[in-house]
Amino acid sequence: MKKKEIIKYIFEKANPIVRYRIANELVEDKTEYDIGTLRADLLKQKDAKYWMKCLKTRRKYDNIHGSYDKCPENSLGKLSQFGIQKGISNFDKNVSKHLKWLENIKDEETDLPHNTYFLQTIIASLLAKVGYAKEPVVRDFLLKRLKLVYDFTKQKDYSIFIEKSLFKSIPKAFSEHKMLDPQLYLNDDFSLPWIYDLFAYNALYEDFKEEIDTVIKYILDERYQKLPKDYGVIISAPKRFKVVGWNIWLPGYFNFDPDNFIKQNLLFRLNLMSKFEPTKKSEWYKNNIKHLEEFKTKNETYIFPKQYVKEKRNTYFINASHMGLGEKRSSDDAIEIESTFWMLQILNN
Repeated sequence: MKKKEIIKYIFEKANPIVRYRIANELVEDKTEYDIGTLRADLLKQKDAKYWMKCLKTRRKYDNIHGSYDKCPENSLGKLSQFGIQKGISNFDKNVSKHLKWLENIKDEETDLPHNTYFLQTIIASLLAKVGYAKEPVVRDFLLKRLKLVYDFTKQKDYSIFIEKSLFKSIPKAFSEHKMLDPQLYLNDDFSLPWIYDLFAYNALYEDFKEEIDTVIKYILDERYQKLPKDYGVIISAPKRFKVVGWNIWLPGYFNFDPDNFIKQNLLFRLNLMSKFEPTKKSEWYKNNIKHLEEFKTKNETYIFPKQYVKEKRNTYFINASHMGLGEKRSSDDAIEIESTFWMLQILNN
């Protein structure tokens, strides 16, 4: 089948979430579809209603980052995956408290269990992804962060560690982690890219292509991919330390490791990276596409291993634990519909 026929085939079989995303993102002529009706059907779908409720539920802001579905990073992330964007009234109402938090946090001294700058990065990046990139408080934070990361990555410096023996009081629990150079997190800012930044870069790419491409090239470099999957230990207070993670390791960069966690992250990270020009030119991208083509059916659709489209409650969205798009997994067509949609989305980027 040709692409148009594949889209029609999947559209006719799919639930309201996939239908809406197909009509809103993958087709060239949107006049063939009633987008308003499709959006209304999407918002009535039980998974969409569940995640909107998770976003609405008030949680303390020390729970931005965490594995529970009600943590904003998971509810915002999942709703972005459903194609829900700024302009939907209930969504805008629920998002307003996060915009207010970003505005207020600039002038507050906090004692959160996670670095405040990290939490700002999570919220601002996800808000950009769901259509709020031009909100002053979001844009101001993200442009300052982009400049910080760009200014560092353009130097192509991969020597990010210092001698650990200089610090005598590091707990034994951190013995396997290297010590990050404190110059990388002066004033609690953080110069290295986080996986969350990619959501913002997808939203900002057209306006800041040169800067973002520089960061993406840094990530695609073999020297970056050889860094530990957790960046390393930082000093969080005098004689207090913690490990900073969430760097942008790329599944299948060196080989297709049979580990399920690697497989679980493949589609998620490939989709996040696929919009950027340096990615499309990279061997990593080409090899991943070649690998995914192995799962093409005789109908030109795709059926990926279930681990590639994992869906599990109260797990990290950022670890690709929420790749489902509302299809009933008991259905014979569910994996084919979701696999094919993700492949079309990646190629469409």
